[in-house]
Amino acid sequence: MAAAIPSLHRLLQPWLSRLRPLVSPVVEVLPRRRLAAAVNVADIRNCARARAHRMIFGYLDAGADDEIALRRSNEAFAALELHYHVLAGNLPTRSCSSHPRGRRLDLSTSLFGRRVELPFFTAPAAGNRMFHCEGEVAVASVAREFGMMYALSSFSTSTFDEIAAAHGGSSQPPAGRFSPEVSHPPRRPPRAFQLYVWRDRAFVREILARARAAGFEALILTADISWFGNREADLRTGFTVPPDYSWRQCAGAAAAPAWTWDWLTHPPYSYALVDQDVSADSIAAYVNAQIEPAFDWEDAAWLCSEWGGPVALKGVVRPDDAKRAVQAGFSTVWVSNHGGRQLETAVPPIDVLPSIRNVVGPDTQLILDGGVRRGVDIAKALALGADGVAIGKPYLYGLAAGGRVGVHKACSGKRTCMPPAVVRCPSSVPHDPCPSLCLPFSVADVPLMVGAQVLTMLLSGFRALRSICVSPLTSLFPSPGRRGRASVASLPIHGMGSSANAYTTSSPPVPSNS
Repeated sequence: MAAAIPSLHRLLQPWLSRLRPLVSPVVEVLPRRRLAAAVNVADIRNCARARAHRMIFGYLDAGADDEIALRRSNEAFAALELHYHVLAGNLPTRSCSSHPRGRRLDLSTSLFGRRVELPFFTAPAAGNRMFHCEGEVAVASVAREFGMMYALSSFSTSTFDEIAAAHGGSSQPPAGRFSPEVSHPPRRPPRAFQLYVWRDRAFVREILARARAAGFEALILTADISWFGNREADLRTGFTVPPDYSWRQCAGAAAAPAWTWDWLTHPPYSYALVDQDVSADSIAAYVNAQIEPAFDWEDAAWLCSEWGGPVALKGVVRPDDAKRAVQAGFSTVWVSNHGGRQLETAVPPIDVLPSIRNVVGPDTQLILDGGVRRGVDIAKALALGADGVAIGKPYLYGLAAGGRVGVHKACSGKRTCMPPAVVRCPSSVPHDPCPSLCLPFSVADVPLMVGAQVLTMLLSGFRALRSICVSPLTSLFPSPGRRGRASVASLPIHGMGSSANAYTTSSPPVPSNS
Protein backbone atom coordinates (compact mmCIF):
# COMPACT_ATOMS: atom_id res chain seq x y z
CA MET A 1 0.00 0.00 0.00
CA ALA A 2 2.75 2.45 0.95
CA ALA A 3 4.55 1.74 -2.32
CA ALA A 4 1.45 2.69 -4.34
CA ILE A 5 1.03 6.10 -2.68
CA PRO A 6 3.89 7.84 -4.57
CA SER A 7 2.28 6.87 -7.88
CA LEU A 8 -1.02 8.20 -6.57
CA HIS A 9 0.73 11.45 -5.63
CA ARG A 10 2.06 11.88 -9.17
CA LEU A 11 -1.38 11.17 -10.55
CA LEU A 12 -3.22 13.62 -8.31
CA GLN A 13 -0.61 16.42 -8.26
CA PRO A 14 -1.74 18.15 -11.49
CA TRP A 15 -5.33 18.23 -10.24
CA LEU A 16 -4.46 19.35 -6.72
CA SER A 17 -2.24 22.13 -8.06
CA ARG A 18 -5.32 23.78 -9.56
CA LEU A 19 -6.64 24.29 -6.04
CA ARG A 20 -3.43 26.00 -4.90
CA PRO A 21 -4.76 29.59 -5.24
CA LEU A 22 -7.66 28.70 -2.96
CA VAL A 23 -6.03 26.45 -0.38
CA SER A 24 -2.53 27.91 -0.03
CA PRO A 25 -3.64 31.25 1.50
CA VAL A 26 -5.63 29.32 4.11
CA VAL A 27 -2.92 26.91 5.24
CA GLU A 28 -0.30 29.68 5.21
CA VAL A 29 -2.19 32.05 7.52
CA LEU A 30 -0.56 30.90 10.76
CA PRO A 31 2.96 30.37 9.31
CA ARG A 32 2.96 33.88 7.83
CA ARG A 33 1.69 35.39 11.06
CA ARG A 34 4.36 33.63 13.11
CA LEU A 35 7.10 34.64 10.67
CA ALA A 36 5.98 38.27 10.68
CA ALA A 37 6.31 38.34 14.48
CA ALA A 38 9.81 36.77 14.48
CA VAL A 39 12.62 39.13 15.50
CA ASN A 40 15.73 36.90 15.44
CA VAL A 41 17.06 33.56 14.26
CA ALA A 42 15.74 31.75 17.34
CA ASP A 43 12.24 32.97 16.51
CA ILE A 44 12.63 31.99 12.85
CA ARG A 45 13.78 28.55 13.99
CA ASN A 46 10.56 28.16 15.98
CA CYS A 47 8.60 29.20 12.90
CA ALA A 48 10.39 26.53 10.87
CA ARG A 49 9.65 23.91 13.52
CA ALA A 50 5.96 24.80 13.44
CA ARG A 51 5.58 24.80 9.65
CA ALA A 52 7.83 21.96 8.46
CA HIS A 53 7.29 18.23 8.72
CA ARG A 54 8.82 16.85 11.90
CA MET A 55 11.39 14.74 10.06
CA ILE A 56 12.34 17.66 7.79
CA PHE A 57 12.96 19.99 10.71
CA GLY A 58 14.88 17.25 12.52
CA TYR A 59 17.16 16.83 9.52
CA LEU A 60 17.76 20.58 9.33
CA ASP A 61 18.27 21.18 13.03
CA ALA A 62 20.29 18.16 14.13
CA GLY A 63 24.00 17.48 14.46
CA ALA A 64 26.09 14.34 14.70
CA ASP A 65 25.84 11.89 17.61
CA ASP A 66 25.22 13.80 20.88
CA GLU A 67 25.47 17.16 19.06
CA ILE A 68 28.43 18.29 21.16
CA ALA A 69 30.20 19.80 18.13
CA LEU A 70 27.00 21.58 17.14
CA ARG A 71 26.52 23.15 20.57
CA ARG A 72 30.17 24.07 21.01
CA SER A 73 30.26 25.80 17.63
CA ASN A 74 27.41 28.04 18.77
CA GLU A 75 28.79 28.59 22.26
CA ALA A 76 32.27 29.46 20.99
CA PHE A 77 30.98 32.79 19.66
CA ALA A 78 29.31 33.58 22.97
CA ALA A 79 32.62 32.97 24.73
CA LEU A 80 34.27 35.81 22.78
CA GLU A 81 34.16 39.32 24.20
CA LEU A 82 34.21 42.44 22.03
CA HIS A 83 36.82 44.94 23.25
CA TYR A 84 35.41 47.82 21.25
CA HIS A 85 36.68 51.32 20.56
CA VAL A 86 34.84 54.55 21.35
CA LEU A 87 34.74 57.69 19.20
CA ALA A 88 35.61 55.57 16.17
CA GLY A 89 34.14 58.15 13.78
CA ASN A 90 32.18 55.67 11.66
CA LEU A 91 28.65 56.52 10.64
CA PRO A 92 26.12 53.66 10.50
CA THR A 93 24.98 54.65 7.02
CA ARG A 94 25.93 54.13 3.43
CA SER A 95 26.22 57.88 2.86
CA CYS A 96 28.22 60.50 4.70
CA SER A 97 26.79 63.53 2.88
CA SER A 98 25.05 64.70 6.05
CA HIS A 99 28.28 64.82 8.08
CA PRO A 100 31.45 66.61 6.92
CA ARG A 101 33.92 64.42 8.84
CA GLY A 102 32.16 61.09 9.17
CA ARG A 103 33.64 58.02 7.50
CA ARG A 104 31.35 55.86 5.43
CA LEU A 105 30.62 52.47 6.98
CA ASP A 106 31.35 50.16 4.07
CA LEU A 107 30.56 46.46 4.52
CA SER A 108 31.38 45.54 0.93
CA THR A 109 34.32 43.28 0.16
CA SER A 110 35.66 41.00 -2.56
CA LEU A 111 35.08 37.27 -2.65
CA PHE A 112 36.58 35.07 -5.36
CA GLY A 113 37.67 38.17 -7.23
CA ARG A 114 34.28 39.89 -7.43
CA ARG A 115 32.69 42.61 -5.39
CA VAL A 116 29.95 41.78 -2.90
CA GLU A 117 27.90 44.23 -0.87
CA LEU A 118 27.99 42.14 2.31
CA PRO A 119 30.75 39.96 3.80
CA PHE A 120 28.41 37.04 4.45
CA PHE A 121 26.51 34.70 2.15
CA THR A 122 24.37 31.56 2.17
CA ALA A 123 26.33 28.32 2.45
CA PRO A 124 25.64 25.51 -0.03
CA ALA A 125 23.00 23.09 1.26
CA ALA A 126 21.47 20.03 -0.32
CA GLY A 127 17.84 19.63 -1.30
CA ASN A 128 16.40 23.08 -0.56
CA ARG A 129 13.02 22.11 -2.00
CA MET A 130 12.51 19.60 0.79
CA PHE A 131 12.21 22.61 3.14
CA HIS A 132 9.99 24.72 0.88
CA CYS A 133 8.74 24.40 -2.67
CA GLU A 134 10.59 27.61 -3.70
CA GLY A 135 13.93 25.99 -2.89
CA GLU A 136 17.29 27.27 -4.12
CA VAL A 137 15.70 29.77 -6.49
CA ALA A 138 14.29 31.74 -3.55
CA VAL A 139 17.70 31.81 -1.84
CA ALA A 140 19.49 32.91 -5.01
CA SER A 141 16.93 35.67 -5.52
CA VAL A 142 17.54 37.06 -2.03
CA ALA A 143 21.29 36.85 -2.55
CA ARG A 144 20.94 38.88 -5.74
CA GLU A 145 18.82 41.51 -3.96
CA PHE A 146 21.36 41.93 -1.15
CA GLY A 147 24.40 41.80 -3.42
CA MET A 148 25.64 38.58 -1.79
CA MET A 149 27.55 35.69 -3.24
CA TYR A 150 25.55 32.53 -3.86
CA ALA A 151 26.92 28.99 -3.41
CA LEU A 152 25.12 26.05 -5.01
CA SER A 153 25.27 22.48 -3.69
CA SER A 154 25.95 19.47 -5.90
CA PHE A 155 22.71 18.06 -4.52
CA SER A 156 20.64 21.03 -5.58
CA THR A 157 17.00 20.53 -6.48
CA SER A 158 17.27 23.38 -9.01
CA THR A 159 19.25 23.49 -12.24
CA PHE A 160 22.22 25.69 -13.09
CA ASP A 161 20.09 27.73 -15.47
CA GLU A 162 17.38 28.33 -12.87
CA ILE A 163 19.96 29.63 -10.41
CA ALA A 164 21.62 31.78 -13.07
CA ALA A 165 18.28 33.38 -13.92
CA ALA A 166 17.46 34.06 -10.26
CA HIS A 167 20.92 35.40 -9.42
CA GLY A 168 21.33 37.80 -12.30
CA GLY A 169 22.34 36.08 -15.53
CA SER A 170 25.27 33.97 -16.63
CA SER A 171 28.12 36.35 -17.58
CA GLN A 172 30.21 33.32 -18.48
CA PRO A 173 33.72 33.74 -19.88
CA PRO A 174 34.03 33.27 -23.62
CA ALA A 175 36.53 30.41 -23.38
CA GLY A 176 35.88 26.93 -22.07
CA ARG A 177 38.26 27.47 -19.16
CA PHE A 178 38.91 30.39 -16.85
CA SER A 179 41.86 32.61 -17.60
CA PRO A 180 43.48 35.21 -15.35
CA GLU A 181 43.48 37.61 -18.31
CA VAL A 182 39.69 37.49 -18.67
CA SER A 183 38.04 40.25 -16.67
CA HIS A 184 34.42 40.08 -15.62
CA PRO A 185 32.35 43.23 -15.33
CA PRO A 186 31.01 43.65 -11.78
CA ARG A 187 27.38 43.44 -12.89
CA ARG A 188 26.42 40.94 -10.22
CA PRO A 189 27.93 39.21 -7.18
CA PRO A 190 29.86 35.97 -7.71
CA ARG A 191 28.49 32.46 -7.79
CA ALA A 192 30.28 29.36 -6.55
CA PHE A 193 29.57 25.69 -7.20
CA GLN A 194 30.16 23.18 -4.42
CA LEU A 195 31.55 19.77 -5.35
CA TYR A 196 32.15 16.61 -3.34
CA VAL A 197 35.11 14.27 -3.67
CA TRP A 198 33.63 12.30 -6.57
CA ARG A 199 35.14 9.10 -7.91
CA ASP A 200 34.12 9.51 -11.58
CA ARG A 201 36.42 12.07 -13.22
CA ALA A 202 34.41 12.08 -16.43
CA PHE A 203 31.36 13.14 -14.45
CA VAL A 204 33.44 15.81 -12.67
CA ARG A 205 34.61 17.28 -16.00
CA GLU A 206 31.06 17.28 -17.33
CA ILE A 207 29.49 19.01 -14.33
CA LEU A 208 32.30 21.57 -14.15
CA ALA A 209 31.69 22.47 -17.78
CA ARG A 210 27.99 22.96 -17.06
CA ALA A 211 28.80 25.17 -14.07
CA ARG A 212 31.16 27.34 -16.13
CA ALA A 213 28.56 27.71 -18.88
CA ALA A 214 26.04 28.96 -16.30
CA GLY A 215 28.41 31.66 -15.09
CA PHE A 216 29.79 30.12 -11.90
CA GLU A 217 33.14 31.78 -11.24
CA ALA A 218 34.38 29.73 -8.29
CA LEU A 219 34.53 26.12 -7.19
CA ILE A 220 34.21 24.76 -3.64
CA LEU A 221 35.57 21.32 -2.83
CA THR A 222 33.93 19.86 0.27
CA ALA A 223 36.54 17.55 1.75
CA ASP A 224 34.94 16.61 5.08
CA ILE A 225 32.13 14.38 3.84
CA SER A 226 33.86 11.26 2.60
CA TRP A 227 31.43 9.56 4.98
CA PHE A 228 28.01 10.44 6.34
CA GLY A 229 27.78 11.67 9.91
CA ASN A 230 25.82 9.67 12.45
CA ARG A 231 22.72 11.87 12.79
CA GLU A 232 20.60 10.07 15.32
CA ALA A 233 17.74 12.55 15.05
CA ASP A 234 17.09 11.24 11.53
CA LEU A 235 16.78 7.72 12.89
CA ARG A 236 14.33 8.86 15.54
CA THR A 237 12.08 10.70 13.08
CA GLY A 238 12.35 8.09 10.33
CA PHE A 239 13.81 10.61 7.88
CA THR A 240 13.72 9.60 4.21
CA VAL A 241 14.03 11.58 1.00
CA PRO A 242 11.40 11.75 -0.33
CA PRO A 243 8.81 10.69 2.30
CA ASP A 244 8.12 6.97 2.37
CA TYR A 245 4.44 7.45 3.31
CA SER A 246 4.67 5.34 6.44
CA TRP A 247 2.04 5.85 9.11
CA ARG A 248 4.49 7.91 11.16
CA GLN A 249 5.31 10.20 8.27
CA CYS A 250 1.65 10.55 7.35
CA ALA A 251 0.90 11.60 10.91
CA GLY A 252 3.70 14.15 10.71
CA ALA A 253 2.30 15.43 7.42
CA ALA A 254 -1.12 15.94 8.99
CA ALA A 255 0.49 18.04 11.72
CA ALA A 256 2.21 20.29 9.12
CA PRO A 257 -0.57 21.27 6.67
CA ALA A 258 1.32 24.12 4.96
CA TRP A 259 4.38 21.97 4.23
CA THR A 260 2.23 19.02 3.18
CA TRP A 261 0.14 21.11 0.80
CA ASP A 262 3.33 22.36 -0.86
CA TRP A 263 4.50 18.79 -1.23
CA LEU A 264 1.24 17.49 -2.67
CA THR A 265 0.73 20.31 -5.18
CA HIS A 266 4.23 20.34 -6.70
CA PRO A 267 5.99 17.63 -8.71
CA PRO A 268 8.25 15.37 -6.64
CA TYR A 269 11.68 16.97 -6.64
CA SER A 270 14.87 15.35 -7.82
CA TYR A 271 18.53 16.26 -7.50
CA ALA A 272 18.84 18.26 -10.69
CA LEU A 273 22.63 18.30 -11.15
CA VAL A 274 23.47 14.60 -10.77
CA ASP A 275 22.45 11.66 -12.94
CA GLN A 276 18.85 12.32 -13.96
CA ASP A 277 18.10 8.60 -13.80
CA VAL A 278 18.77 8.67 -10.05
CA SER A 279 15.62 9.33 -8.05
CA ALA A 280 15.70 11.25 -4.80
CA ASP A 281 14.85 8.18 -2.74
CA SER A 282 17.94 6.30 -4.01
CA ILE A 283 20.36 9.20 -3.74
CA ALA A 284 22.05 7.81 -0.61
CA ALA A 285 23.16 4.68 -2.41
CA TYR A 286 24.28 6.79 -5.38
CA VAL A 287 26.36 9.06 -3.16
CA ASN A 288 28.00 6.16 -1.36
CA ALA A 289 28.95 4.72 -4.74
CA GLN A 290 30.32 8.03 -6.07
CA ILE A 291 32.16 9.41 -3.03
CA GLU A 292 35.87 8.61 -3.18
CA PRO A 293 37.34 8.13 0.32
CA ALA A 294 40.80 7.77 -1.25
CA PHE A 295 40.64 11.32 -2.66
CA ASP A 296 43.95 12.91 -1.64
CA TRP A 297 46.08 16.00 -2.23
CA GLU A 298 47.15 14.84 -5.70
CA ASP A 299 43.51 14.53 -6.71
CA ALA A 300 42.86 17.98 -5.22
CA ALA A 301 45.68 19.49 -7.28
CA TRP A 302 44.21 17.86 -10.41
CA LEU A 303 40.81 19.39 -9.62
CA CYS A 304 42.31 22.88 -9.19
CA SER A 305 44.06 22.63 -12.55
CA GLU A 306 40.94 21.22 -14.21
CA TRP A 307 38.78 24.10 -13.02
CA GLY A 308 41.30 26.81 -13.87
CA GLY A 309 39.68 29.46 -11.67
CA PRO A 310 39.37 30.26 -7.96
CA VAL A 311 38.93 27.12 -5.82
CA ALA A 312 38.12 26.88 -2.12
CA LEU A 313 38.86 23.87 0.10
CA LYS A 314 35.97 23.50 2.53
CA GLY A 315 36.25 21.62 5.82
CA VAL A 316 39.69 22.75 7.03
CA VAL A 317 40.22 22.99 10.80
CA ARG A 318 44.01 22.58 11.07
CA PRO A 319 46.73 25.14 10.23
CA ASP A 320 48.95 22.50 8.59
CA ASP A 321 46.10 21.43 6.27
CA ALA A 322 45.44 25.08 5.43
CA LYS A 323 49.09 25.60 4.48
CA ARG A 324 49.06 22.47 2.35
CA ALA A 325 45.85 23.59 0.63
CA VAL A 326 47.54 26.79 -0.51
CA GLN A 327 50.51 24.79 -1.80
CA ALA A 328 48.14 22.49 -3.72
CA GLY A 329 46.65 25.43 -5.62
CA PHE A 330 43.60 26.44 -3.59
CA SER A 331 43.03 30.19 -3.57
CA THR A 332 40.64 30.06 -0.62
CA VAL A 333 40.59 28.09 2.63
CA TRP A 334 37.12 27.49 4.07
CA VAL A 335 37.29 26.88 7.83
CA SER A 336 34.36 24.62 8.69
CA ASN A 337 33.32 21.57 10.71
CA HIS A 338 30.28 20.99 8.46
CA GLY A 339 27.97 22.57 11.00
CA GLY A 340 28.75 19.90 13.58
CA ARG A 341 26.90 17.37 11.39
CA GLN A 342 29.77 15.09 10.42
CA LEU A 343 32.36 14.38 13.13
CA GLU A 344 31.35 14.59 16.77
CA THR A 345 33.48 16.81 19.05
CA ALA A 346 35.05 18.51 16.02
CA VAL A 347 36.69 21.78 16.99
CA PRO A 348 34.58 24.97 16.67
CA PRO A 349 35.80 26.77 13.52
CA ILE A 350 36.02 30.18 15.20
CA ASP A 351 38.52 28.76 17.71
CA VAL A 352 41.04 27.80 15.00
CA LEU A 353 40.48 30.75 12.67
CA PRO A 354 43.28 32.98 14.12
CA SER A 355 45.91 30.21 13.95
CA ILE A 356 44.96 29.41 10.36
CA ARG A 357 45.19 33.09 9.39
CA ASN A 358 48.66 33.26 10.94
CA VAL A 359 49.82 30.30 8.84
CA VAL A 360 48.37 31.24 5.44
CA GLY A 361 49.20 34.94 5.73
CA PRO A 362 47.19 37.95 4.59
CA ASP A 363 47.01 37.09 0.88
CA THR A 364 44.96 33.87 1.12
CA GLN A 365 41.21 34.30 1.30
CA LEU A 366 39.59 32.76 4.39
CA ILE A 367 35.92 31.87 4.73
CA LEU A 368 34.33 30.62 7.95
CA ASP A 369 31.08 28.88 8.74
CA GLY A 370 29.66 27.08 11.76
CA GLY A 371 27.87 28.51 14.78
CA VAL A 372 26.98 31.88 13.25
CA ARG A 373 23.60 33.03 14.50
CA ARG A 374 23.77 36.84 14.73
CA GLY A 375 25.36 39.75 12.91
CA VAL A 376 27.72 40.30 15.83
CA ASP A 377 29.07 36.77 15.24
CA ILE A 378 29.97 37.81 11.70
CA ALA A 379 31.79 40.86 13.06
CA LYS A 380 33.76 38.61 15.44
CA ALA A 381 34.80 36.31 12.60
CA LEU A 382 35.95 39.27 10.49
CA ALA A 383 37.95 40.67 13.41
CA LEU A 384 39.71 37.32 13.84
CA GLY A 385 40.78 37.13 10.20
CA ALA A 386 37.92 35.90 8.00
CA ASP A 387 37.35 37.55 4.62
CA GLY A 388 33.83 36.15 4.36
CA VAL A 389 31.35 34.28 6.51
CA ALA A 390 28.89 31.64 5.32
CA ILE A 391 25.60 31.07 7.13
CA GLY A 392 23.74 27.77 6.89
CA LYS A 393 21.05 27.02 9.43
CA PRO A 394 19.78 30.63 9.78
CA TYR A 395 18.71 31.00 6.17
CA LEU A 396 17.46 27.40 5.96
CA TYR A 397 15.27 28.06 8.99
CA GLY A 398 13.90 31.03 7.07
CA LEU A 399 13.33 28.93 3.96
CA ALA A 400 11.48 26.26 5.95
CA ALA A 401 9.46 28.92 7.76
CA GLY A 402 8.24 30.83 4.72
CA GLY A 403 10.19 30.44 1.50
CA ARG A 404 11.72 33.56 0.03
CA VAL A 405 10.11 35.78 2.68
CA GLY A 406 11.75 33.75 5.44
CA VAL A 407 15.18 33.77 3.76
CA HIS A 408 14.89 37.53 3.27
CA LYS A 409 14.07 38.02 6.94
CA ALA A 410 16.97 35.84 8.12
CA CYS A 411 19.51 37.64 5.91
CA SER A 412 18.18 41.13 6.61
CA GLY A 413 18.50 40.41 10.33
CA LYS A 414 22.21 39.68 9.86
CA ARG A 415 22.65 42.82 7.80
CA THR A 416 20.85 44.95 10.39
CA CYS A 417 22.76 43.56 13.38
CA MET A 418 26.23 44.03 11.87
CA PRO A 419 26.57 47.88 11.84
CA PRO A 420 26.35 48.42 15.63
CA ALA A 421 29.24 45.99 16.13
CA VAL A 422 31.29 47.30 13.22
CA VAL A 423 30.82 50.96 14.21
CA ARG A 424 32.42 50.30 17.59
CA CYS A 425 34.91 47.79 16.21
CA PRO A 426 36.04 49.49 12.99
CA SER A 427 38.77 46.90 12.43
CA SER A 428 36.13 44.18 12.08
CA VAL A 429 35.29 45.44 8.61
CA PRO A 430 36.42 43.12 5.80
CA HIS A 431 40.15 43.05 4.95
CA ASP A 432 41.13 44.74 8.22
CA PRO A 433 41.28 42.04 10.90
CA CYS A 434 42.19 42.97 14.45
CA PRO A 435 42.26 40.01 16.88
CA SER A 436 42.65 42.32 19.90
CA LEU A 437 39.04 43.45 19.39
CA CYS A 438 37.71 39.95 20.00
CA LEU A 439 39.12 38.07 22.96
CA PRO A 440 37.96 35.02 24.95
CA PHE A 441 36.74 35.35 28.49
CA SER A 442 39.64 35.79 30.90
CA VAL A 443 40.60 32.52 32.57
CA ALA A 444 41.32 34.45 35.76
CA ASP A 445 37.66 35.47 35.92
CA VAL A 446 36.37 31.91 35.75
CA PRO A 447 36.92 31.01 39.46
CA LEU A 448 35.24 34.27 40.50
CA MET A 449 32.29 33.61 38.19
CA VAL A 450 31.90 30.04 39.40
CA GLY A 451 32.32 31.10 43.01
CA ALA A 452 29.71 33.81 42.66
CA GLN A 453 27.28 31.33 41.09
CA VAL A 454 27.86 28.80 43.88
CA LEU A 455 27.42 31.49 46.54
CA THR A 456 24.21 32.65 44.89
CA MET A 457 22.88 29.10 44.84
CA LEU A 458 23.76 28.59 48.51
CA LEU A 459 22.07 31.85 49.53
CA SER A 460 18.98 30.96 47.51
CA GLY A 461 18.84 27.54 49.15
CA PHE A 462 19.27 29.08 52.61
CA ARG A 463 16.46 31.57 51.98
CA ALA A 464 14.18 28.81 50.72
CA LEU A 465 14.96 26.64 53.75
CA ARG A 466 14.36 29.56 56.11
CA SER A 467 11.02 30.34 54.51
CA ILE A 468 9.95 26.72 54.91
CA CYS A 469 11.05 26.35 58.53
CA VAL A 470 10.59 29.84 59.97
CA SER A 471 7.46 31.17 58.27
CA PRO A 472 5.04 28.76 60.05
CA LEU A 473 6.54 29.66 63.42
CA THR A 474 6.33 33.41 62.84
CA SER A 475 2.69 33.08 61.85
CA LEU A 476 1.93 31.22 65.09
CA PHE A 477 4.10 33.41 67.34
CA PRO A 478 4.33 36.85 65.72
CA SER A 479 6.86 39.28 67.16
CA PRO A 480 5.28 42.12 69.20
CA GLY A 481 7.14 44.69 67.14
CA ARG A 482 5.75 43.30 63.86
CA ARG A 483 2.06 43.07 64.80
CA GLY A 484 -0.19 44.93 62.45
CA ARG A 485 2.35 44.94 59.62
CA ALA A 486 1.94 43.28 56.26
CA SER A 487 3.98 40.17 55.66
CA VAL A 488 5.81 39.45 52.43
CA ALA A 489 3.46 36.68 51.40
CA SER A 490 0.22 38.52 52.18
CA LEU A 491 0.94 41.94 50.68
CA PRO A 492 -0.78 42.16 47.27
CA ILE A 493 0.96 43.72 44.28
CA HIS A 494 -1.16 45.79 41.92
CA GLY A 495 -2.04 43.78 38.86
CA MET A 496 -0.49 40.52 40.10
CA GLY A 497 -2.97 39.26 42.69
CA SER A 498 -2.59 38.53 46.37
CA SER A 499 -0.29 35.56 45.88
CA ALA A 500 2.56 37.65 44.43
CA ASN A 501 5.54 38.45 46.62
CA ALA A 502 6.67 41.98 47.47
CA TYR A 503 9.07 43.70 49.82
CA THR A 504 7.78 44.18 53.38
CA THR A 505 6.63 47.71 54.05
CA SER A 506 8.32 49.67 56.82
CA SER A 507 5.07 51.23 58.08
CA PRO A 508 1.64 49.84 58.90
CA PRO A 509 -0.73 49.57 55.96
CA VAL A 510 -3.12 52.45 55.41
CA PRO A 511 -6.58 51.46 56.66
CA SER A 512 -9.35 51.38 54.16
CA ASN A 513 -11.90 54.19 54.23
CA SER A 514 -14.64 51.70 53.85
